[in-house]
Amino acid sequence: MFVAPNDVHQNQIQFSLERGIPTYLGVLGRKRLLYLSQSFELAHCSCCRIDWLQRDGILLLELDRLLKSGGYFSYSSPEAYAQDEEDLKIWREMSTLVEHMCWKIATKRNQTVIWVKPLTNECYDERELGTQPPVCRFDDDPDAAWEVPMEACITSYSDRLGLGIEYC
Repeated sequence: MFVAPNDVHQNQIQFSLERGIPTYLGVLGRKRLLYLSQSFELAHCSCCRIDWLQRDGILLLELDRLLKSGGYFSYSSPEAYAQDEEDLKIWREMSTLVEHMCWKIATKRNQTVIWVKPLTNECYDERELGTQPPVCRFDDDPDAAWEVPMEACITSYSDRLGLGIEYC
């Protein structure tokens, strides 16, 4: 699945469509993407220029909601290794954010870093009180997506069975 903002990525969208990859064109904005939580095993941001840090990291936290436990985020961007002070600042802030989200670096080569999401809530439970971003409220349904505003919080794993579908 290819998700892109609808501005400068037409060539990447065309590339994926030509190869038969289901493509979703949309803007990471203020509402949750229309997928259940833990829908994807991997997300890849190639030549990434998305400002993942805006609004307290809300876009990265939405990606976290969509990744399965143990899922991967592959981030390819010159910011990760550039020597420009502003780019280094972005890299440091993003590294701090994903560390607070309990993501670990699986590998880092050239201009690509791959983070892995934790398998359990253990790391969230061990964070110091007041650590940002916070864990989402207990009553937040991570599978609700239709017209639901994004929130700058970490979606913890629940003990609920199924994928948010109730059977009679």
